[in-house]
Parts: sequence; structure tokens; C-alpha cells
Amino acid sequence: MRKKKNILYIIDSSETGGAESIFFNLVQKTDRKIYNVAIGLLYDGWLWKKFNDNGFHPIIFPNKKGRFDYTFFWHLFIFLRKEQIDIVCAHLFTTSLYASIAGRLLQLPVISVFHGAMDVSSSDKYSFIKFNLLKLCATKIVFVSDYLHDFFQNQYSINCHQTLTIYNGVNSSHCVLQEAERQLLRNKLGTSQDEMLVLAVGDTHLAKDYPTLIKSIDIALKKNGNLKLVIAGRKTNNFSELASLVAKLRLSKKVLFLGYYENIRELFAVSDLYVSSSTSEGFSLTLVEAMMEGLPVIATQSGGPEEIVEDGKTGVLVPVASPAALADAIIELCDNAVLRNSLAIHGQSHAKTNFGIKAMINGYEQLFREVVK
Repeated sequence: MRKKKNILYIIDSSETGGAESIFFNLVQKTDRKIYNVAIGLLYDGWLWKKFNDNGFHPIIFPNKKGRFDYTFFWHLFIFLRKEQIDIVCAHLFTTSLYASIAGRLLQLPVISVFHGAMDVSSSDKYSFIKFNLLKLCATKIVFVSDYLHDFFQNQYSINCHQTLTIYNGVNSSHCVLQEAERQLLRNKLGTSQDEMLVLAVGDTHLAKDYPTLIKSIDIALKKNGNLKLVIAGRKTNNFSELASLVAKLRLSKKVLFLGYYENIRELFAVSDLYVSSSTSEGFSLTLVEAMMEGLPVIATQSGGPEEIVEDGKTGVLVPVASPAALADAIIELCDNAVLRNSLAIHGQSHAKTNFGIKAMINGYEQLFREVVK
């Protein structure tokens, strides 16, 4: 009988987000007949709680802030050697950097996974040196979209033989609500039966560009007053600015910030339209999830969405940071039920065919087999 391989999954962040959700799904779906799985985090938080709630026991590695975190590096190095880890799959920049260096010293294959253009901080004056060190030490570098691959290729001139794209994947099962349940939830959201519920999902980070979305709703309401915007996501440091904008535009009855919402699929099930207004997206997991649930979608041309949405067939693409263009798209879909239905049907079929979770898992496990020989 073939001996199981020991794999460490490790990630920088424990917050809510697409990268964290993909990380959780990879850990959960990895074949336990082939791999013994260890999970590494840098601190507790949403992801740590999610793992524990599902019967997993992640390790929190001691770490400190600084130019080079010797504390984290030393504990990671000792763990890899003591636990006889055969492969490391590191997500986001910090853990990828340290794992790659440790892996090179221990002659272990390390796969580094990047989820967004902002994974490497532009404000870090040592980022170029750090990334080139990672590039030297990592076995393979995975990007979740071709856009992201090209972005990093242009920035850091990575060897194409070292890189590949593996699209993120989502579960294709659906949230089905009875009509009474659907109406009850819409009532809780303050949405009437005949209002068009426009949904956006994501923490209130600057890259989500919610100001553009809020301004577009303001414009759209002047032509169609039967709209309501619901934004589900953790309220971050810039939330007060968004709240001020809503107050300034007198949209308090038309824009609802839910904060973090556990069962996002419930929201998809009661919504009429999904919008992604980001200025930069490495992929956009929630966009695919919305399509899987049969929602018509509008997305900005922010990178990843252009590989997910075929404009006019599986959704609508608009320029970034353009409230007018986004408002026009929202108005068109709200006023045209036939178009909404067509985009929803074709979008759902496209998402199921191209972005299922099984294809993603197969992609990673094939890569694991290639690097562990």
C-alpha cells in the first residue's frame, strides 16, 4: 500500500474573503486516502473558527511584524522538518515567501498561490526583492486567473515553466427557498415584493469600490425608483466614508449594509441581480457563486471577471469606476426581464461547465503529483 504524503496548507489571512474560502475548500476536499493534511494560520479569526466548527484543528504559528519575521520562519522550519512534510501549499504572499525559503533549505516542494494583484503590497519597498526571492525558491507559482498571471509576469518576469493558472471553483449545489421563506427574508431585508433587490458581496475594502456602486444606484433610482441595494460583507476601516456617502445622497432606505452574513446563498436566492463593482479582482469568487445560483450578473472590467463573464451572453461587463455606465447596466436589466432571464440561464450553464469545485481540486491534486515524485 502506497504511503500517504504529508501536506501543509498555510495562508496569511484568517478573515472573510474569496482566498480564505478557496483555502478552506481545498483543505476540506483534499483526498485523505492520499494525503495527511496539516493546516497553518498566522492568527485566529473567521477562518480559524470555520475550521474548528467543521472538526479541523489548525495550527497558529507564532509570528511578529518586521522586515523579516525570524520567529515565524523558525517555527515553520522546525514544523516542516519535525512533521516530515512532503509538500507545502501556501496561499498569499507572506506565507508563500517564508514557506518557499524553508522548502528550499529542506528540499521540499512548495506551491505558492496568488489570489489577487494586491497580494503583494505596493507600499512595501522591499516587495520586489521579496518576490524575486520567492520566485527563486518556490517550486510552482499558481495564479487563479490568466489576468493575474499576466499581471505578475509583467511586474516580475517569472519563468513561464514555473507558473500555471488554476481557476477557483465553487460548489454547484443550490439554495432552494420556499416562496414563504423567500418573502420572509426579503421582508427582513426591508425589500418589498415588487422591488428589484440588487446584491453585492464582499468586505468594504477600497478595491470593492462601493462608492461607485452607491452612486450608480443613486443615478438608477432617478429612472427606476423600484430598486434596493444590499451589501453583505464585513465592515472595514473605510465603512464610515460609505455610510457618509449614503447619508449625503439620502439613500438610507435604499442601501442596506448587512455586515458579515454567514449564509450568502440565502441572499442569492432572494435577490434579482448581482453586481461586482471592484477596481481590481484576481478572480471574483462571489461572481461565480451568483452565476451558479442563477442570478444575472453585472461586473466591472477589473481583471478576473473578464475571464468569467462573456459580455452580453453570460452577464454584462462595464468599465471600472464609472457610476454612469454601471447605472445604465442596472437600469437595462431591471427593465428587461427577458434579458435578465437569458443572462441568468447562460451564466449558470457557463459557471457550472467552467468553474466547478471538482475541476479546481483535480487541478491542484495533479500539480501535487507532479511536484512530489
